[in-house]
Amino acid sequence: MNIQDLLSKANSGDAASCYELTLYYTNNGDIANARVYLQKSLQLGYPRAFYETGVILKDQKQPEGLKFLQRAAEMKYAPALMTLGDMFREGDGVAVDKAQALRYYEQCATYGSAENKIGVALTLVETGMADKAYFGNIDKWLKSAKEEMDRELRVNYSVPTFKKFAELTAFAGNVYKTMAKKCSGLFNSKQKDDYLDKAYEFFKIGDPTFAAMMALEGDVAGVSQLEGLICLRRAKLYFPEKFANAKNWIQAYFSYLEKKCSLRSFIISETLNTLIGSIDIAPGESIDDIMLNLACEFGSEFIEELSTSEIIAIAQKWGIYS
Repeated sequence: MNIQDLLSKANSGDAASCYELTLYYTNNGDIANARVYLQKSLQLGYPRAFYETGVILKDQKQPEGLKFLQRAAEMKYAPALMTLGDMFREGDGVAVDKAQALRYYEQCATYGSAENKIGVALTLVETGMADKAYFGNIDKWLKSAKEEMDRELRVNYSVPTFKKFAELTAFAGNVYKTMAKKCSGLFNSKQKDDYLDKAYEFFKIGDPTFAAMMALEGDVAGVSQLEGLICLRRAKLYFPEKFANAKNWIQAYFSYLEKKCSLRSFIISETLNTLIGSIDIAPGESIDDIMLNLACEFGSEFIEELSTSEIIAIAQKWGIYS
């Protein structure tokens, strides 16, 4: 939208346009006009204006910043709710209050987007604010986030969309992986198995889905990134009209693999490459932890096909188990 259109909409009382003009004039060094339109966007009750102003004041250690953030939070603006949760959790400009922080986080997950829901889940699990008794709430938010992403992927399967969700789904998968690790036992817990399966479901619609998109564009690099028939299934789901072409590319790739080495050996090798490249593994990590990471990445059914000796041999080869 050009500047004249923005001015027209802003002068007609459009709060979002007023704030866009604030940014425009700020970037062009016209602070006087920037202040005029910032004030208009605040008067019109634009939540982002309250939030951004609050963040600036907070960073400047101005106590008024909290009021602006709370005003944006009252309008259910998710970034403000997340910021306030962080502030009360960390004691940043306010007294530490974990209960208040949790209330803000819960509102952020309730009113926010898939990205907000996953961000809250990741924060609560990584900081230890969520114990096993609280995992049901996180599970609910992540399920809602996945449904939202699935809907958008069906409507808009552009490369930017896939790139955006590749990161988000990896975060969500890691949340479930962490939750699984906090459950007792390795594969003898129904709840742990459930979280492992859900981690696996998220990992499947992250980078592999983006690889499927690349393959359907005829990109050989995309084909080489596909991890087994999982991506065939996803490709068929999202691109039924192009599936035949994608299938030919993938079948040709697997024919090449079978000639070069056994498919089983390849999968084991690729498992380790993925494990080393995308999962944090400390030297000397236990075999249980290694198997848990593998299960999260490839599913417990795959792990059951590998013997313990095979897993140990793989881990020893890469110096991650002794």
